[in-house]
Amino acid sequence: MQWICFVGTYAIEAEWTQNEHIPSLEEYMKVAYFSNGATIITWTSVFLTGEQITDEICSHIGIDSRFMYLVGYISRLSNDLAGFEKEAREGKMTTAVSCYMRDHPEYSQEKAIAILSRLIESSCQELELEIYRSRAKVPECCSRALLGYVRGACLIYKKGEGFSGNVAEFMEVFKDYLFHSLE
Repeated sequence: MQWICFVGTYAIEAEWTQNEHIPSLEEYMKVAYFSNGATIITWTSVFLTGEQITDEICSHIGIDSRFMYLVGYISRLSNDLAGFEKEAREGKMTTAVSCYMRDHPEYSQEKAIAILSRLIESSCQELELEIYRSRAKVPECCSRALLGYVRGACLIYKKGEGFSGNVAEFMEVFKDYLFHSLE
């Protein structure tokens, strides 16, 4: 079922592109939190932990949980902030930045980026709270698998799109990833 939803999100995004439609940020995030693949990747990683996944665990970190929504939300916003300029040059008009600016035309691009960055920070804090709330019900290795993905996404996208550039800078970001809280 997840894969059907995943492919469906691409169809919606393709329709937006074809129609040159920039949705509201709310409409965009309902689709985009899932289209970046974070929920599929992280949920798959939970099964690779070797833990028996019960209905109770699913209620806390399953695909329909707040926890999993935050994983996709943080990953999508991080990706969009890092790559929106490149995507705009490639003709992709729909990113969190463009959607936010559509909702708030009075804001500059810099202001929109700052606000979306704060949304990432507050969502990371909420995710850490969700981890704390689920500690008694969810095996630590499962929570760590999900949190590890989000931290990795934040790491990769912290300095641009994360796949090219200065190795020394990336190593500094990697050290930050290893030794500091999720931000």
